[in-house]
Amino acid sequence: MDIQEVFGKIGFDGRMFLFNVINFLVVLILLRKFFFNKLMEALDARQAKINEGLEDAERYRHEVTMAQQRSDEIISDARTEANTIVLKAQEEARTGAEVILSDAREQVEAERAKAEEQIELSRRKMIADLKKETADLAILATEKIIKEKLDSKRDREIIDEYLSQLDSK
Repeated sequence: MDIQEVFGKIGFDGRMFLFNVINFLVVLILLRKFFFNKLMEALDARQAKINEGLEDAERYRHEVTMAQQRSDEIISDARTEANTIVLKAQEEARTGAEVILSDAREQVEAERAKAEEQIELSRRKMIADLKKETADLAILATEKIIKEKLDSKRDREIIDEYLSQLDSK
């Protein structure tokens, strides 16, 4: 048996096979020329878009990371500045309180000195008034004892002299 007979029994026709191979090659060339190139261009464009999207995503992720770091720095700086402001305000308050206390002490001291001066003036006036009244009482007592009145000018001089001697003691 010949190969053609074997192929003939199974329904193989060589001319039909050759025609199918030629048709397949023509279709393959046409597909390659018109379809595969455009398909490959579309796939390449899609791959480029995907790569660009991945690069953009990476860049955005990096930008988000940088923004987060900058945000953390800003928050840290703000906290530091807030602490500085609070400490400065506390120091100013402390200084202000010390100034107020110092002024109050000075006022109290001035009022105390003024009061002491008033007391000293009042004491001196009372002593002067007391000396005068004592002198008047001494004159009256002396008049009653001696029953005669001396010259009032001379009486005053004697009593003032006596009181001066008392002051010096």
